Amino acid sequence: MAVCAYNLRLLDEALEYGAEAMKHLDRVTPRERYYIQAAYFRMRTETLDRAVETLERAREEFPTDMIFMENLAACYVDVERFADAIRMYDEVLRLGGFQTTAGSMANTYATLGEFDKGRRVLEEFLQSEPGSAQGWQELGLLYVRAGQAYDALESLAKAEELRPGVGYQDQYRWYAQAFLEDWTAAERSSHTLEQQQSANLRLVGASLRRVELGYRGRTVESLEHFAQAIESASPGELLAVYSNGRAAEYWLLGRSEPALLSASRAQSEAKKTRTRAVALSWQSLALQDLGRAQEADAKADGIEDALKEDTGPFPERLSSRLRAQLALSRGKHEEAVRHLESAEALRTSGSDTPSMEHVLTWFFLGEAYLSLGEDRQAAEWYGKVANAGFLRLWSPVLYVRSLYRLGEVHERLGKPEKAKEYYRRFLGYWEASALSKSDPHLLGEIDPPSAWTPRPGPQLHF
Repeated sequence: MAVCAYNLRLLDEALEYGAEAMKHLDRVTPRERYYIQAAYFRMRTETLDRAVETLERAREEFPTDMIFMENLAACYVDVERFADAIRMYDEVLRLGGFQTTAGSMANTYATLGEFDKGRRVLEEFLQSEPGSAQGWQELGLLYVRAGQAYDALESLAKAEELRPGVGYQDQYRWYAQAFLEDWTAAERSSHTLEQQQSANLRLVGASLRRVELGYRGRTVESLEHFAQAIESASPGELLAVYSNGRAAEYWLLGRSEPALLSASRAQSEAKKTRTRAVALSWQSLALQDLGRAQEADAKADGIEDALKEDTGPFPERLSSRLRAQLALSRGKHEEAVRHLESAEALRTSGSDTPSMEHVLTWFFLGEAYLSLGEDRQAAEWYGKVANAGFLRLWSPVLYVRSLYRLGEVHERLGKPEKAKEYYRRFLGYWEASALSKSDPHLLGEIDPPSAWTPRPGPQLHF
């Protein structure tokens, strides 16, 4: 029951069932004991290292047990040991594998940017299992991560034929449609997700709808729609995760007080330490914007304490990026660059879902270099956001702002045609009609060099 609940993203129920199972370890076989312990330890980010240790011991004792091997590979992914994960998935496939093994291995390759290797794994699997909806679904995800949206839609159509009505197919289909900027089709996919029975899929749908509206400059409508979905969610970890997303959106749009409230709610609901730490980071940034610097620092200090038991590079990445954003808002631009470059150096991969984490680092490296007058370096980092493809899909505000910034820096670099190209792209997303409905106080003359001029540093809010 704990594993079923966890797979359905019902972490509160999963932890409750898992804790109950842990009370009865003396009543089960050694193999079952390993399974129960590993499953329970994996449910919390602060005990991922114990999950890895448990599964490594289990594999030594049961060297051909594919369940232990598959779960160990998944744990290696969780702690960003991707090469170890691929090696373990390969061993599972050699023993016959599960329906999910090839997809998991392929998308681990994709996380490392090795898309061709991942594609070959799935194509080989589908040659032997052409009727696997799971295989075609995972191939669709791989294609969209590689920027091949049309191939993704074709693979997902095959998955739909074989097993219709699967929510995650709509999510992956939305990725491809958003990549192609087919917003009419994307809206149909997000609406379908919002009608699902799964609370998680309904929130995914609402979040995707928020993103669609963000790309079209309808930020007020975006926040209102997402807020309604969150308010209907049950208390617990899932609510915390999406409250963090809401806090991020508020903060990026310059609304520090609601950002602080949303992040505080996320912290109180969170069951995972990483979710709690992310909430602390948004609280810190909101407090800084509200002129409460000492409280902001206290929240930042709390992140290190919250993640002291965490495994992998994530804690240091989060802490470094937050320290950079605080430094940038205080005019300490060189310090901000140092922290952000430390965060970027700790990036081990891409992500299997669109990731604001990496896009934030790149955008604010652009901001820091821009503040230092280093236009070429700024253009490099804004360009990384603009060309991030799959990774930037859930970051419409940062993506569209990067286009404006690229216009600005190319104008200063003496490249007016390039600047005009970026300004046109910017206006293509946030045209005057959309902005006037969302944020009428932001409108200026429709003259790209002077329109919607941002404030410096992380206070930048279009």
